Amino acid sequence: MIFSWLSEESGIECVRNGYPVVLQPGQETYLDMAQDYSACEPGTDWACKVPLEKAYHYEPFANSNVTAKEFERVKGIQCALWCEMTHTQSRFEYMIFPRLMAIAEVCWSAKEQRDWSDFQARLSGQLQYLDRLGINYRR
Repeated sequence: MIFSWLSEESGIECVRNGYPVVLQPGQETYLDMAQDYSACEPGTDWACKVPLEKAYHYEPFANSNVTAKEFERVKGIQCALWCEMTHTQSRFEYMIFPRLMAIAEVCWSAKEQRDWSDFQARLSGQLQYLDRLGINYRR
């Protein structure tokens, strides 16, 4: 099983060579990437910035000609959070939430069932829940 983190292109190469793949492209799913373009936003940016809306709109292989048979080799999507710059529980929570919720919806919902405006409306209730739990998140 290949965990393809470098790029979607490397995931495509793996499925075309017959390997089962878990997608985790840094440009879309790495939660240690900064969530905003501000210089003071915590996180790295070696792959790119991953704001909430970008995470929500991730669509695996959307701009490729991967066949349905090849796509069957994709076993799932995984997020990653490398912690060399995440030294506290509070920072850990900030880097994860609410992007993890967006990527979870990408993983579990068909594209035609996803709606950014609807997600934003539902997110309001989820953030209230995080507040009650005392979890730090990017507002």
